[in-house]
Amino acid sequence: MPLPRSHPLVQFFQIHTLNAFRSPTDHELHLCERLLTEDFFPVSPWVMSMRACALYHQHGKPWPSSYATGLTQIWADFGEAEKQFQGILTLDPHRIDNIDIYSDILYVTDNRIKLSKLAHEFLEIDKDRPEVCCLVGETPGLTDVGATPVGSSVSPYYREPLFAEVRTRESHQVL
Repeated sequence: MPLPRSHPLVQFFQIHTLNAFRSPTDHELHLCERLLTEDFFPVSPWVMSMRACALYHQHGKPWPSSYATGLTQIWADFGEAEKQFQGILTLDPHRIDNIDIYSDILYVTDNRIKLSKLAHEFLEIDKDRPEVCCLVGETPGLTDVGATPVGSSVSPYYREPLFAEVRTRESHQVL
């Protein structure tokens, strides 16, 4: 039995797929906001996380006519995504899924205090998850340039070769 396009499962699939390809649009943001209303799933960490990731991934869209306007939009998207991740961690302080995206936002916005606090908290929870390795790898003072994250004997790339964020962050460390 085919589901209508307005069914939440169809919308979940669309949001997840475009986030996985790192190409969400304003339409996916609208779907997330619709699914977060009282009529559907107002406190779903998964939908909240998909919304935060969509905001994060939208920063790579072509900038408007002026460079300054484009930068303002990027910082606004990062700020909104950061608020969304803070809301998720309020609901579920041990949620590791997509914590690497949140750490990247904190790193890019130069929020070292939050980044360091987050890294210490998640090292206690599960130091071997690739997301936590990315978080620790971006935290100043917890790693040396070119070193593996604290508590890891093997680079996260070798533990999880299909995890794209690990490869991206390792190439940033080389630069």
